[in-house]
Amino acid sequence: MKRSVYLLQGSLCGILAASFYGMIPLFTVPLYRHGLNPQTVLTARYLLSALILGLMLLCRRRRFVISGMQLRQVILYGLMLALSTLLLFFSYACMDTGLAATVFFVYPAVVAAIMVFGYHERLTPPLFIGMTLAILGVCLLSHGDKEAVVTPQGIALAIGSAVVSGTYLVMLQKSTLRKMNGELITFYGVLFGTPLFLVSAILGPGLQPIAAPEDWVLILALALVSTVASFVLMTVSIRRIGATRTAVIGALEPITAILTGTLLFDETLTALSLVGIGFIILSVILVNLVPRLKHTS
Repeated sequence: MKRSVYLLQGSLCGILAASFYGMIPLFTVPLYRHGLNPQTVLTARYLLSALILGLMLLCRRRRFVISGMQLRQVILYGLMLALSTLLLFFSYACMDTGLAATVFFVYPAVVAAIMVFGYHERLTPPLFIGMTLAILGVCLLSHGDKEAVVTPQGIALAIGSAVVSGTYLVMLQKSTLRKMNGELITFYGVLFGTPLFLVSAILGPGLQPIAAPEDWVLILALALVSTVASFVLMTVSIRRIGATRTAVIGALEPITAILTGTLLFDETLTALSLVGIGFIILSVILVNLVPRLKHTS
């Protein structure tokens, strides 16, 4: 019974984490339209997220002290978190964004490969089928036109982002970080990830001033919903159902992004997109319902 409750809790946390993360366009598109560059938005997002989490931890009188091993691991986690974001962002500049997103979504396969070959986890048929359906669904969601730009550099960057993402998801499950509070992990993760965005901004377009109150409201929402809530819920999901299933549930992210674009930004929802959404929903049901039925039967 306890195992079934854990599966349900982990699944719900994973669904919410993916949905909240998929809302990023809702907040970033207006910011980009206002003239802010991605490096400025990312730096402000992570710094504000660290501030919010720090205040939350202080209000709850949580200890910030961690072991030397955990400190090294959480620094690495933060750097990988930021590096994955930057690599994917750079891939968008080299190729069609839909195709880049499709290539990036091999990360559930990366997680599965690490767990199977590195930790001897058994890849069950429902999980394998669900993972395949999820990747296929994202391919349909992210399909571009026949003249979409594809470059080796863009593919390499997107794959690199996927490998880094898959690695830190496994790290959250298998390292000593699994013993840490989810809010504390996220606090240190976004704190130590921020310097990469600062370096990228300094070497690239530079940081811009954020003066408009409405821009700060959007960044606050981006930090609260798509960073703090999403990352904390993701760590809880990984603890409850494992990195592989959490990664498959992550396929819900592009669904949220596409529905946001359709409802708020007048983007077109095609028939292929609807089929892709169906595949992803089926994959999430498959990888989560079958284990629950097994443990309750």
